[in-house]
Amino acid sequence: MENRINAIGVGPKPILVDKLSVENLTQAIVEADSNIIRKRAQFFGQGIRNEDGINNAIMLIESHVFEFEKNLDSVF
Repeated sequence: MENRINAIGVGPKPILVDKLSVENLTQAIVEADSNIIRKRAQFFGQGIRNEDGINNAIMLIESHVFEFEKNLDSVF
């Protein structure tokens, strides 16, 4: 099973512990350092930097608090 990093094309396929070797590790490093991986990683990285994660998290938490308080009011 591939991990998400490899699935979206921004990193090499994971190396299982029992398959770890100098050759496999070298190949993964070369792949990770390739121009295509770098360009994809830069693209995804910019998208992540553009997210407003803290405000999104606050809005999500506040919506759950609002629903919880609304449900409490209906009980009492």
